[in-house]
Amino acid sequence: MPALALLRLVPVWIWLAAAVLGYTAWQKHRADAAQARLATAAAQLRAEAETNRRAAALQEIADAQVIRARELGAARRRADAAGNGLRVSAAAFAASAPAAGECAATADRAGVLADLLGRVEEAGRRMAAVADERGAALDACVSSYDALRRP
Repeated sequence: MPALALLRLVPVWIWLAAAVLGYTAWQKHRADAAQARLATAAAQLRAEAETNRRAAALQEIADAQVIRARELGAARRRADAAGNGLRVSAAAFAASAPAAGECAATADRAGVLADLLGRVEEAGRRMAAVADERGAALDACVSSYDALRRP
């Protein structure tokens, strides 16, 4: 019991001060923990808002790509119609060339010209389709990068 006797030598006000300091330290610890939880929750909300913003931006880009694909498809159909008109006109021109008895060289040249125009138009159509696809892909890539990069 000598320890209990030593404890009785300490004045009561020191015991009260120690209790108050201990309680204050406990309350500060709880407040710090609550503040840390609040900061974590706020960071999670900011991250979720950024994720939602990026998802919305990417969906907007995907929707724009669908619209652009439709527009390119319509433009391609108009180009096909114009190309077919060119082939028909070239074939009509070749058919209207003088008969073989009159001037065979002229008829051959008209046929070669019609064939050449058709091939050039076909190659141009293929190149335009590739250029359209690559241009659309580039626009989507740049837009996606910008949407993800912006804060």
